[in-house]
Amino acid sequence: MSKLPGDLDTTAHSTGTATLMNSKALEAGDVTNAVAKYVHVTIDRRIHVTGNC
Repeated sequence: MSKLPGDLDTTAHSTGTATLMNSKALEAGDVTNAVAKYVHVTIDRRIHVTGNC
């Protein structure tokens, strides 16, 4: 386990492409379009310390 600074409050940004399941196609029984490839995704994750041990 790593110990983080007590005042850490930052945001990590990531972008890229992903292969995802298309839930609407699955619900409709459309197996041809059930997998969506090369979908552009952007992820922002906030990382902050809320307490320490």
